[in-house]
Amino acid sequence: MPVLPTGIVTFLFTDIEGSTRIAQRLGPNFRGVVEDHNAILRAAIEKHGGITVSTSGDSVFAVFTDADDAVLAALDSQRNLHSHDWPDGGLILVRMGVHTGEGRAGGENYVGVDVITAARISAAAHGGQIIVSEATRSRIDPLDTTIVDWRDVGVHNLKGLDEPWHLYQVVSSGLPVEFPPLGTEGPPTNLPAQDSLFVGREAEANEVRDLLSRERLVTLYGPGGIGKTRLAVHVAGQVVRDFEGGVHLVRLTTTNDPIRVAPALVEVIGASQIGDPVGAVVERIGSKPWLLVLDGFEQLTASAPMLTTLLEACGQLTLLVTSQRLLRTRFERVYAVPPLEVPGDSSLATVRASEGASLFVGRAASLDPSFILDEENASDVADIVTGLDGLPLAIELAAARVRLVGLAGLRTELQESISVLSGGFAGDEARHRSMEAAITWSYGLLDRSAQSLFSRCSWFAGGFTLDAMEVVCRDEPVTSVPDALAQLLDSSLVTSMTSAGNVRFRMLEPLRKFGMKRMEGAGEEATVSRRHAEHYIALVSQAAASMHGPGHYSAMERLSSEQLNLATAMEWSIDNDPDMGLKILLDLSYSLPVVGALADGLHLAMRLLGAGGSPSARVSGLLGAGAIAYWLNDYGAAETRYREAIELSEVLSDALRLAEALYGQAFSLVWLGRLDEAVRVADRIEDTLDEPNTRMSRGISTLRAFVEWMRGNTDAAATRFEEVIASSRESGNEGEELFNRLALSGIAVLRGQTELAIPVQFRALQRFAELQDEGGMVHALDWLAQSVIAVSPREGLVVAGAVDALRGRRGGFIDLTRLGMADPRAAAAKTVSENEIESRWSEGRELDLTETARLATEWAQRHGVAAASI
Repeated sequence: MPVLPTGIVTFLFTDIEGSTRIAQRLGPNFRGVVEDHNAILRAAIEKHGGITVSTSGDSVFAVFTDADDAVLAALDSQRNLHSHDWPDGGLILVRMGVHTGEGRAGGENYVGVDVITAARISAAAHGGQIIVSEATRSRIDPLDTTIVDWRDVGVHNLKGLDEPWHLYQVVSSGLPVEFPPLGTEGPPTNLPAQDSLFVGREAEANEVRDLLSRERLVTLYGPGGIGKTRLAVHVAGQVVRDFEGGVHLVRLTTTNDPIRVAPALVEVIGASQIGDPVGAVVERIGSKPWLLVLDGFEQLTASAPMLTTLLEACGQLTLLVTSQRLLRTRFERVYAVPPLEVPGDSSLATVRASEGASLFVGRAASLDPSFILDEENASDVADIVTGLDGLPLAIELAAARVRLVGLAGLRTELQESISVLSGGFAGDEARHRSMEAAITWSYGLLDRSAQSLFSRCSWFAGGFTLDAMEVVCRDEPVTSVPDALAQLLDSSLVTSMTSAGNVRFRMLEPLRKFGMKRMEGAGEEATVSRRHAEHYIALVSQAAASMHGPGHYSAMERLSSEQLNLATAMEWSIDNDPDMGLKILLDLSYSLPVVGALADGLHLAMRLLGAGGSPSARVSGLLGAGAIAYWLNDYGAAETRYREAIELSEVLSDALRLAEALYGQAFSLVWLGRLDEAVRVADRIEDTLDEPNTRMSRGISTLRAFVEWMRGNTDAAATRFEEVIASSRESGNEGEELFNRLALSGIAVLRGQTELAIPVQFRALQRFAELQDEGGMVHALDWLAQSVIAVSPREGLVVAGAVDALRGRRGGFIDLTRLGMADPRAAAAKTVSENEIESRWSEGRELDLTETARLATEWAQRHGVAAASI
């Protein structure tokens, strides 16, 4: 006998399936069958350099030094066995198992766990089937796929072995492909191995698992690329032992014929292929607990009633379905699969903790081991993942391009198109090889009306409402926006969110880019973009009427939710119709301090003013630019813009715009310290208007109060503030009232009456937070820092440092030092060392608005401060 090779070798075990039954049928002729069988196997083994270790009855055991040779010998054996002329025209079906491991010789045979593993793999196979272990598959050089391919048959427990094994079926032309589930220990399953890139999703997996324990039909619902299949397989793998009958994955993405669903089930679960397939499935499942994972049901929803039939007939059957469309059938419980979590900011710690960023980094590192997440690239990774809206497929495809174009190149590419997101994993379905293919698959399921609505909706930024869609998108072939929208919702191409009774819709960014490309191809961009701009610019004008009354904050809330759409509309205006944007720039400026978008607003205003426009529209633009510069505390720039607006208003004889320009100039002059000029301008305002303007009258009273303050007459200033507070409350302008109350609290601070000031300032902070007025929160914190420093200098320095950074990043209200309020660091220097001052100040500058408000609130609670009742 040849010397048995040792070290790493590959074992091949084979035996004839049903040999006892065949022997009984053939009688003495069975001996010839075994001899022919053995000769065929020995010839193939010798041809590929293997050694036949032993034969026992109809079983053969061979060993190879190369895994490739073992698989090729098995393939040759199967082909020759299938083509051989067997007695009575029958077919001898041989099951084969291949495993690579340690070859430890023991006498004339091998010993050890790897020999046992190979034998167990063979025993689990079916006649005509070749099953190999992951250990073998991973060692095989890439064979010509026209000769051999692999089918993942999942992870299995093998008899007598502690660890489960990941097994694969060898697939080759001319040989059977479909077989029943493997005969392994535990509930049978064909689930593929868990993906090493399955990131996060712990909460989702727990929720789906909980649903499966209570519901019999759970639909994982979401757009292509959201990770439905991966989540379904992951959860199914966790619950295999809960289903005695088995857990089986049925892939339905290769057919669009509902009639093929039942036969697909028959093939996967090993039911009888004779007669009615639904009946065969029912008979096979019977009363045992089974879990079937039906993947890709969106184009087969016409067969959904069949699922109800199965559930009614099989009392312990559970179905886990992945679909881009709802099944809308009895038993269904829908679970909307969300995108992965994206980083909330670009700090290394936040990015590292993000699910979306973790997937990106893991995928990039799997292709380029030198790629690591660090301080330098965290911001780029955060931007890329956020720009892809946490869509797992898009993130993986994007990460695969990092080694080609780098992070900076990838960011640039993604700003232009999603077509660069291609080149998925080998073995992936074609629709998952690129993001565009995945979305095209979903898009192709829509009718013409819904396809058109999908494309047109892509022009919206940051979400949209139904009324906006009716205005912007309704036109042939979209005759009914609600009907077409229902299709988009059912197909997961648009998502909805309800807040305070209002419904808002949005598209994930990769889907939006796809839609824009379709819209451009249809030649609809010019029409849709103009309608969009007209709608949102009109929205600003409509909201302006309530800016200074009881509806102030509801108007702000609406505009705040539309900031991205407004920016898109204004950008369109710059390039196409500057007058449209200039006319509403003043109205728009009222919302910018509230949402902290002043810096962006100033950039936009200057571009609009540089784009031309009529004199009348330019006056409005100058007023808006002046207001934005004012709230950014650039009083010189503000006064210049207002002066230009005054001159142009006088030329146009526009009294209302002239009054607005004078009003803004007067306040700018106050903070520039030109008090006498400010008073003269204020006096002129009331002479300019034909009818009294109560808002301006209250504003002028506030201005005169600040003038008195800056002249040292704080008693007179306090009296004026109290008068304005009463008038503001009567008018319903809460923001104006809070602003004046904070000013009045500042006088108390100057007088050393912090116990009076702090409750008012704390309440103003609370109220601005409730109203989602971020600018007001910064202003309240600015005043509160003055008081906290007087009581607790070290904690006050942190709050003041935070406010200083917030004002620098986003602008704010007035510069308090112009009112004689102390510089926070100078005030703290009486009791705090210089080093600690800088340390506390720097600590505060790292905080965001929410963290700063929480810090101030915790301080107030520790010191027993109750918010004033105002």
